Amino acid sequence: MNIGRIDFTRVGSDEVVGSYPYSNGLRTLCLVRLNKAKNREVATDTNALGTYIAFTAGELAGIEGIELPAARDVTPESLALMMLEWDFALVEPDRDERPEERVEDENPTATSGASS
Repeated sequence: MNIGRIDFTRVGSDEVVGSYPYSNGLRTLCLVRLNKAKNREVATDTNALGTYIAFTAGELAGIEGIELPAARDVTPESLALMMLEWDFALVEPDRDERPEERVEDENPTATSGASS
């Protein structure tokens, strides 16, 4: 399923230097790493967790210059310091790339439900 990608730019630039597909597996990988390292500070902070997920994607994409410390050593502050150099954005898939949405007919028998 195509649910989007994370694009990376250097702060102050609009040039995308790398991308990585976003997936539920990416989020799960990050939580596993943080929980294994007993890093509850980042795992329970929504902003820090989202930033950790994004930078993990950047690292997996092999973007030069994105290197996370070990999961046990990551802090909200260390992530914020990385954001001084890097910007990232979750980009939704184009309409043509999205999975087909099923629209259920609310009244498939064309009856109003009112009795006559």
